[in-house]
Amino acid sequence: MTGGALLGRVPGWLWLSLTGASVLGLLLAALVLPRVIARLPRRWFVDAPPTFRDRLRGAPLRTLARNGSALLLLLAGVMMLFLPGQGVLTILAGLLLSDLPLRDRLARVLVRRGAVRRAVQGLRGAAGVPPFEGI
Repeated sequence: MTGGALLGRVPGWLWLSLTGASVLGLLLAALVLPRVIARLPRRWFVDAPPTFRDRLRGAPLRTLARNGSALLLLLAGVMMLFLPGQGVLTILAGLLLSDLPLRDRLARVLVRRGAVRRAVQGLRGAAGVPPFEGI
C-alpha cells in the first residue's frame, strides 16, 4: 500500500481535527512560550531546581497542575514537529515546566542548538529580561 492510498482513507473530520489542533497549538505556544521563558530564573541552566518531591510537599495542587501543563506542551510540541508550529520550542517549554528526571540534560541539549538559543534569548530580550546564563 502506498502512502497516497493510506492518506486517501483518512476521514475528512480527522484532517479537520488535526488542522484545528495544530492551529490551536500554534496559538497556545505563541501565547504561553514567551511568558514561560521570561519567568524562568536567569540561572535556570546553571542552578539545580527543587525536586518533584520538594515541590509536591510545598504546593501539591500547583505542582500537579504544572506537570499536567508540561505534559500538554510536550504532546503539542511533538505534534508540531509534523504539523505547523514551533515544535522544538514547545517541547523545550514543556520540559522546563516538568519535573522529569532527565529534564535538565534534555533541556540543555535543546537550548544549546543555535537557532533555539537565539530564539529563547530573543524572547527574553523582548520581555525586558536578562538573557540566560550558561547557554
